[in-house]
Amino acid sequence: MSLKNKVRIPVVALLSFALAGCGQALISAYADAQADSETPESVGEVASKYRGQSCSELALTREHAVSETTRIGRHTEYSQKHGRWKLAAVEQAEREKGCVLGISFVEANTLEYIAKNPGSAKELDSKLKSPAARKALAALISTSQPPKSKPDSSTVVQKQAVKPKRADPISGKTKAVKPTTSDELSVASPASSSTSQSARGWLGAVVQETPIAPVLAASLGLSPARGVFVQGVVRDSAADRAGMRSMDVIFSADDREFNNSDSLMSYLASLSPAHKLKLKVWRNRSTESLTVNLSDTKPDAMGAMNSAGFCYVLAIPPMEGMNNLVWVSDIFPIADQQSQLQLRGQAAGDAFKNFLQQEKVPQASGLKGFGICSPNLNSLTTLWNAELASHRSPAFKATGSEGVVLYWRP
Repeated sequence: MSLKNKVRIPVVALLSFALAGCGQALISAYADAQADSETPESVGEVASKYRGQSCSELALTREHAVSETTRIGRHTEYSQKHGRWKLAAVEQAEREKGCVLGISFVEANTLEYIAKNPGSAKELDSKLKSPAARKALAALISTSQPPKSKPDSSTVVQKQAVKPKRADPISGKTKAVKPTTSDELSVASPASSSTSQSARGWLGAVVQETPIAPVLAASLGLSPARGVFVQGVVRDSAADRAGMRSMDVIFSADDREFNNSDSLMSYLASLSPAHKLKLKVWRNRSTESLTVNLSDTKPDAMGAMNSAGFCYVLAIPPMEGMNNLVWVSDIFPIADQQSQLQLRGQAAGDAFKNFLQQEKVPQASGLKGFGICSPNLNSLTTLWNAELASHRSPAFKATGSEGVVLYWRP
């Protein structure tokens, strides 16, 4: 079978071939019992999980959740239930942050860009289709225009001269600063800017939200499983300059131990720029110490959204056996022309596999790497989300396998 044909077979379908007969019946019974006992809180689908995301990131997460609620497949009911819980949690987080509700990721990201670059409003106007996004744009344009003054009234001019300046809508202070119109619409929330300075420090590492699974811990030579897994490091960020790497595991920060991402991110958000963060990380089966000078600028983890295309890559191990790791990258932009996307996907898949080999991932040489690319970000996001949802299905979990997402760029 060619690699092209293998790509068309979902990972879960391949795993299911090894789970036929009585074993599959037991797995189904176990999955049903597990699903019946779950609650949004027990699986972590609560608003606090998403409060650290910007409005554009929340919009993207919401789109993922919506695709789960409408997913059709073998584990439809399970996936849809989790999708509904996730959607409710994300929408609550959006309301708490004051985001423009119901708009797409592309619209939210465009509004954030316009908020930082008012002169781009006319050029990017066509990307805003929904009434809510159009209304938000109109509010942005009105607030970006300078106030009119009467030239013959020195009193008015004097009042304008002493009028206090508005607080920077992307100052990094979410509660201490009175919101401007932009803040109320959350098109320029503190977590959304890649160029603004703020009163908090930024690390620039992307960390895994969920605890480290046993099979991943075993791959890292970590026993018992503990710490916070680093999915990747943003280029030119504070973490990058300090030498932090993808697949590091953060044990402690400033001598405080952390075993979940929420508590770690809350601590980091309390630190000021230029704070010398002392980290202990697990790397190559040993503990190392790093010192990171936190930045006052939030790194741009998303990349250019006006690219010709977008890709993500997978590295899949041989499917015979249990306790496998399926490696998946996040979605990244590429500059290639649309006609070159397929070739770029193949090259990115090979590069991803080579990266895993360089990181000494066990049995990386036997992995099958391939990329999936599209000029349409929304369509690709739906495919990517479906892949991640399959890794949470009971049939996949019953094999002891785990899907690992890395923040990776070719």
